[in-house]
Amino acid sequence: MKDPLASCAPTFHGVTERDGESYIQLDDLLNNFDEPCVMDCKMGVRWVSVLTYLEEELAKARGKPKLRKDMYKKMIEVDPHAPTEEESAQQGVTKPRYMQWRETISSTSTLGFRIEGIKKGDGTCSTNFKTTKTRDQVHKAFLGFIDGNMMILKKYLMRLQEIRAVVESSEFFRHHEVIGSSLLFVHDKKGKCNIWLIDFGKTTPLPEGQTLNHRIPWQEGNREDGYLYGFDNLIEILSSIAS
Repeated sequence: MKDPLASCAPTFHGVTERDGESYIQLDDLLNNFDEPCVMDCKMGVRWVSVLTYLEEELAKARGKPKLRKDMYKKMIEVDPHAPTEEESAQQGVTKPRYMQWRETISSTSTLGFRIEGIKKGDGTCSTNFKTTKTRDQVHKAFLGFIDGNMMILKKYLMRLQEIRAVVESSEFFRHHEVIGSSLLFVHDKKGKCNIWLIDFGKTTPLPEGQTLNHRIPWQEGNREDGYLYGFDNLIEILSSIAS
């Protein structure tokens, strides 16, 4: 919380014990909103739905390949023709194969971010963004999220530009691999809105002396996450909507 990133993340209030378990205490980001609309936007080029992965996990999965019937089922639910003949016969795919396929069908691979889910103020939810890949599709999804409200859009755009500047100045960010993290967009019917960085469960420090650019393409071993590449594209898309 001593890093500039503290202004962009929920405040950490320490650890508490309850029923023999330890929990971190964080700000309730929705506390001051009236019927909030919420969007979770996963950032970077290295994540797959809830299966965010570190390079060590990918190497381990490749070293001991195991057929996963659950991942095969998820694959054919989206695209029945995606599995190979061998995979169809086995009714299973390996985790690395699923990861690589999963990234090709969403904006993760093309834009460096993906809309994970939206919950509107009336309580309705949508998570049907698995194949939202093109800029036009992202345009449509975001306009639906804000109900076409240009005032809210411009506030979000200003906040994104502010956060990007903070992230670029952060020593913490420069020395950490940020995997599976999200931007949480929140606004309400009164026009109040904000964005926070959340989900740092798989954010890990780099070896001493190593830093990340967060924009150059990921190649196995370089630990790049594409976070700022996704940030740049997200800002560009919102700017095009605003103009």
